[in-house]
Amino acid sequence: MRLIILCEYPTLLGGERSMLAALPVVAAAGFDVRVAAPPDGLLASTLRQRGIAHVPWRTHDEQGKRQPLAQLRTGLAELIERERPGLVHANSLSTSRIVGPVVAACGLPSIGHLRDIVKLSRQGGDDLSMHQRLIAGSQATRDFHVGQGLDAAKCAVVHNGVDLD
Repeated sequence: MRLIILCEYPTLLGGERSMLAALPVVAAAGFDVRVAAPPDGLLASTLRQRGIAHVPWRTHDEQGKRQPLAQLRTGLAELIERERPGLVHANSLSTSRIVGPVVAACGLPSIGHLRDIVKLSRQGGDDLSMHQRLIAGSQATRDFHVGQGLDAAKCAVVHNGVDLD
C-alpha cells in the first residue's frame, strides 16, 4: 500500500525527526512510503540522503507566506490524484487541518498527527474530525483535544520513540 506522509514545512524539527525515525519500521511493514514536503530545505535534503521518495508539495510561496486554504486543498487533491495513495498521514496538527476535508472528499483513509496543544476553532475541530484516526504524541495532548470536542474513540496516544544508542 502506498502511504503519503504530508509535511508542511522544509525544516527538520521534532515532528519531522519523529517521522523519519519511524519510517524504517513503516517501510518494513510493507508500505511504499512517500513524503510530500517542500522541494527545498533540510527536510528535502535529508529525504534525498536517506533514499526516501520525496514528492514536492509547497504550502508557502517564495516569500514564506502560506498559500490560501482553498489553493492548498486544490493542490493537495491534485497530488493525491497523481500519487494514488492508499493511506494519507498528515504529520502535524496544522497539516491535519488542511488535509482532513480533502481526504474525506476523496474517500481515502487518513491519520492526523496532533503534536501541539493549541486551542482550535470550531472549523479546525471539524477539519480534524474528518480523519479516520488521530494520533496524539502524549496523553496530555490527547486529553486537551478531546476536551475541545474531538472524538475520543478516534484519538490514540503514540509516544515518540527514543533512540537509546
